[in-house]
Amino acid sequence: MFTPSNVSLSDFSSFADNLKNVLKEREDIDRTEQKEEMSKTLPTVMETLVHERDQYMSYTLLKGASESRTVVAVVGRMHLEGMKNNWKQPVNIEDLQTIPPPKPIVLAIKIFTYVGVVVAGVAIISSFCL
Repeated sequence: MFTPSNVSLSDFSSFADNLKNVLKEREDIDRTEQKEEMSKTLPTVMETLVHERDQYMSYTLLKGASESRTVVAVVGRMHLEGMKNNWKQPVNIEDLQTIPPPKPIVLAIKIFTYVGVVVAGVAIISSFCL
C-alpha cells in the first residue's frame, strides 16, 4: 500500500526517471509508426510536408548560423531526424521554393468538378422554374 511515510525521495526520483524513459520510448515508436504510415498512405504529402521542409529548415538555419553568432529555432519532433540528416548537405533551394505545375490529371479533375457543379446548378434552377 502506498503511503507518504514509506516512500523516500529517491524512490520517487527513480520512478519518475523510469516513467520518463518509458514515455520517451513510446513517443519514438509512435513517431516512427506515424512516419511509416504517412509514407505509405500519403507519399506526396510526406515528401512535401516533412522531407522537403527538413531540407529547407536545415538550409535556412545553417544560413542564419553563418550570418549571426546566435540562432534559436523551435522545431517539431517529426523534423529533428530529417534536419540532422540534411545538415550541411547540398540543397537546391530554388527547387524547394518553386511550386510545381499541376499534373494533367489534377487539372482534368478540377475541370470536371467545375462543369459538374455548373450542370447541377442549372438542373436545380430549371427544376424550380418548371
